[in-house]
Order: sequence, then structure tokens, then C-alpha cells
Amino acid sequence: MNTENLLDDNADIVYNNGEIKIIKGRIGSKAYDDTLKLRSSERDMSAQPDGVDQYSTTYCLYFNNIPAAAMRVTRPQEGILDNEQYFPRPIIEAFRHLLGASSRLVRSDEWRSAPWITKLLMQETWRDNIRLGIRIDLSTCRHSILAYYERLGYRVICNTYFRNPFRNTDNHVMLMTAEQQKSSFFHDVFKNCNNIITHTEIENVMPLCDGMRCADCPSTLAKRIKRRTKS
Repeated sequence: MNTENLLDDNADIVYNNGEIKIIKGRIGSKAYDDTLKLRSSERDMSAQPDGVDQYSTTYCLYFNNIPAAAMRVTRPQEGILDNEQYFPRPIIEAFRHLLGASSRLVRSDEWRSAPWITKLLMQETWRDNIRLGIRIDLSTCRHSILAYYERLGYRVICNTYFRNPFRNTDNHVMLMTAEQQKSSFFHDVFKNCNNIITHTEIENVMPLCDGMRCADCPSTLAKRIKRRTKS
């Protein structure tokens, strides 16, 4: 199968190094159809299209033209975001034109234990969305992988805990801004990015967890502070 077989009128190449390709597409594209197949392998994720898929962009990563991982990105001006009822309204209202919401991250069974696949997909998805004007990503994250997202550069938004009714998991809303962070995996992606929104600007609208504000804060920073306090 060559690259042309992965493309159609509703899809574009985002990344291509030969053996790895990332194709973005809308509903009706092959990239979207392959994403549905990946979702079907997830125990707690429905393979059926949902309403958000109708106006979102899907990013599907292929290894040797075989789908390995996928995610989707939705913009508020396109329609209701996935789990929008749990997102802080002040952030959506203040930064609507610069906001994207990533969701439905999934990997095939073969690549489930390869974190670099996930990082590459997220990195190139971010790079493409920066070109489209997105400067902030909102995402819901279950507690079991929250520390991983923090290492990538995401921050927990205070007082956003909810119980996901579909996955039956504890979740918080997390946020990443294109503000350059030397320690972030996305440092090179955000380099030379203009019109950024800083964490300070976001804090003026909605507090981000610093480990002190929330008694039940799940962030790793909060856990470190609590350990120091106990000792």
C-alpha cells in the first residue's frame, strides 16, 4: 500500500518520514475509518461514530501504512466539544478563537506499550494545529495517566474533577498552552510560535493547580508538597 492509498478528498498528510505517516481527515475519509477500527480495540471506548466526530478532525498515525494510533481535535466554533459540560466556561469564553480540544486518543494493541508513538502523534498534531491558529489544548484525563500528561507539559485546572460516566474513571480537565517550556516535550513545536497565551493570562481567568489550592488535587506537584508537609 502506498501513501496515495491512504489519501482521499477529505484527508491530508501531516507528517511523513517514510515508514511513519500521520494523515488527518474528516468523517468519510480513510483516516477516519481506520480510526474507528482502532477505537474498536479499546475495551472502554465505543467504535461507533458520535456527534462530535461530525465536525472534528481526526489524526491517524500509520506505521508502514498500518494504523497504529489516532486522536481527534475539535474547535469550539465547529461545535460542542467532547466532555464540554466539564470544561470551565470562563476559559472557553475567553479563548474560544485560540482553543482546541483533543480527545479519543487510541493505540492499536501492537503499539500500546510504545509511548513514543503517542508522543509523536501528539507532537505533530500540535504542530499542525498551531499552523491553524490553535494556541491552547483542553483535554480530560483520567487519574491513572495524569502524571504522564504532566510530564508532557499539561497542567491540571483547579476544581474540575468529574467521574467519567462512560469509562467509569476519575478525571480532571487539563490544559496545555503553546507558551514555550524548555522542559516540555513540545519545546521544539512551540519554538518561534507567535500570538501565544501565557499561563499568567490563563490564571487571570481560571486558576491552574499549583498543588496548594485543591485539597484533593491529583497533580504530582500536590503530592510532592503533601509529602514534604508530612515529613
